[in-house]
Amino acid sequence: MSADAPGHGGRPRLITPEEVGPRGLAAEIEFDESEREALRRRLDLLALERLTAELRFAPADEAEGAIRVSGTIRARLAQSCVVTLEPVPRTLAEPVSVLFAPDPEDPSEHEVEVLAEGEEAEPLPPEGIDVSEIVAEHLALVLDPYPRHPDAPDEPLTYAAGEGEAGKSGQGDDTEAGPFAALGQLKSKL
Repeated sequence: MSADAPGHGGRPRLITPEEVGPRGLAAEIEFDESEREALRRRLDLLALERLTAELRFAPADEAEGAIRVSGTIRARLAQSCVVTLEPVPRTLAEPVSVLFAPDPEDPSEHEVEVLAEGEEAEPLPPEGIDVSEIVAEHLALVLDPYPRHPDAPDEPLTYAAGEGEAGKSGQGDDTEAGPFAALGQLKSKL
């Protein structure tokens, strides 16, 4: 998770292992308007009205020098309906849990235990953990890939092109005109 990654969703907020220390560290972050706008564009949202994170950084038992980041991301946003393109507002409160571990110089020296759920450790960046990027990535993961407005019709929409008979049917009928009309004529000759 690099702070200079393309499309980074805000200014980097780096937490170093020294800041975490043996006792851990709590962080409450509220993203300002310019950071929300950058993230809104990055995630192709119609609106990102509010974005906050309450995170706890704590030493983890999985490996020496490992850090567990856990907490909650809260957001108020709007996505575009996949059918009508109308705004679909959502309020989110999503849990976050990420394990960071140092890259071992000798893999046999620092083995990282993979947890039963299949969780793998993220590499611990030497400059520190970028909180802004954790929030951006987790928000991207919890967005609805196919947001649908409650008033969107359940049946598929059909669009007619032109004023001809095929256009009036609204069913995309290609028997008289269209890209498959020639194929239909060839089939009838067989």
